[in-house]
Amino acid sequence: ATDQTYALQTFGELEAAGDVDWFVFDVDSKSVGNYLHVSFWQDYTGMLEPLMTVYSPMGDVLAQTTEPGYTTGSALWYYDPGCTVKVTEEGRYFVAIEDANGGGGAGEGFFYPLIFSGPWFFNSDPWEIEENNPTGLANTVAMSESTNTPGYYYGGFAGALDSDTDESDNYKVLSNDTNGLEGKYLSVYVETAMHGSLLDAVITIYEDTGGATFVELATASIDPSGGVDDPAIHDLELDNDNNIYIEIVHESGQEDADASHFYFGEAIVYDSPVNE
Repeated sequence: ATDQTYALQTFGELEAAGDVDWFVFDVDSKSVGNYLHVSFWQDYTGMLEPLMTVYSPMGDVLAQTTEPGYTTGSALWYYDPGCTVKVTEEGRYFVAIEDANGGGGAGEGFFYPLIFSGPWFFNSDPWEIEENNPTGLANTVAMSESTNTPGYYYGGFAGALDSDTDESDNYKVLSNDTNGLEGKYLSVYVETAMHGSLLDAVITIYEDTGGATFVELATASIDPSGGVDDPAIHDLELDNDNNIYIEIVHESGQEDADASHFYFGEAIVYDSPVNE
């Protein structure tokens, strides 16, 4: 049993080739709906080529990563935590640690520090509200203006393509919420692999031209700056005040949907490019 509001650190070692270490974290009823981070302390893994998997109380894979180090880098969370899991039910969550290549050996450098952090409440929870597909049913992104940089608007969103009937998730950025869009630049970031999600996401930006007509402006399946396989659109110049829609799909189709196909995202609107 652990206090649900403090990080818990423990340690482990894969003492033999093929060894798998298992840990449990019990989530109480008041923590349901919050977020659990499971991580290593940065890159303190020695010879270990880590493979970390988080399972639900029912044994479903919720997240998996080969880069569990806790570092900066997330746009929405600020930290890249290894695995970020939204806990949707009370019960015992499982974490498995193994070497991706089947390695191990006592005293041979297969030692690791493991952190359970949370479940944390996300102060402005951006999680999707279904139904939000097709495009016209998009959820509205709550855009806020920076107190330090006038004219810099930002808003978060999050969700999962976890059903074979969930063909897409859709969000909209309203022109009125950003003091107009004409002549401004839109950047959209979608984080998946960074949080242990197995969603191979594609994001597409549409412009609402009226009469339930949406014109595609840009699409992306990768981050143009490189790094992890998290798609992003950088500094899309907007030439009018029409509302903007953001669509998220799984690259291989909705039939691959499951609980591990989640994402976190952020939209930014500003008077000049922010990715130069």
